[in-house]
Amino acid sequence: MADRRVDSSRKSSPETASASDSAPRSRPSAPSSQPSETARKKKILVVDDSLTSLLSQQLTLGVDDYDIIIARNGKEAIAKAIAERPDLILMDVVMPAMDGFQACRWLRAFDATKTVPIIMMTTRSDQTSIKIGFANGCTDYLIKPFDSNTLLTKVRTHLGE
Repeated sequence: MADRRVDSSRKSSPETASASDSAPRSRPSAPSSQPSETARKKKILVVDDSLTSLLSQQLTLGVDDYDIIIARNGKEAIAKAIAERPDLILMDVVMPAMDGFQACRWLRAFDATKTVPIIMMTTRSDQTSIKIGFANGCTDYLIKPFDSNTLLTKVRTHLGE
C-alpha cells in the first residue's frame, strides 16, 4: 500500500503562494450585444393538415424568431400542446381525426393549456363558424387567405411582443 502522507512543509502561505497556487479569477466581460443564450424562444404550435399551409406559416414566423412545433390534426395538437407547453397555438379548423373546434374545446379543459392563446385560422368565414370558434375557446379568428403581416401582428399581440 502506498504511503499517503502530506508534506506540510510544501503548503503555501500567503507569502509564498505563487500565481499558479491562487484560485482562478474571472475577468469582467464586456456587455454583449447579442441576446442571452439562456433566453428562451417563444414556442408556437402550428396545427394544420395542409403541408402548404404549414410551410407558409413557418416561413412567415421565421424559424430563428420562434420555436415552431407542428401537429397535423386536433388529436396530435392536444398531445403536443400538453407535452411541449407552447406560448401560442395557431389552429386550422377543417382537419382529419379531430377538427380545430373540438381540439380547442379539449385544450381549454386542461390546466396546462387552458390559458394558452389559440388563434383559429380557417377558410370558414360564416358568422356561425366564427361564433362556434369563440364558443369553443379560441382567442382570435383569422380567415384564410390572410397576408403574412396580419398573421405576424396577431402573433406578436397574443405573445405580448
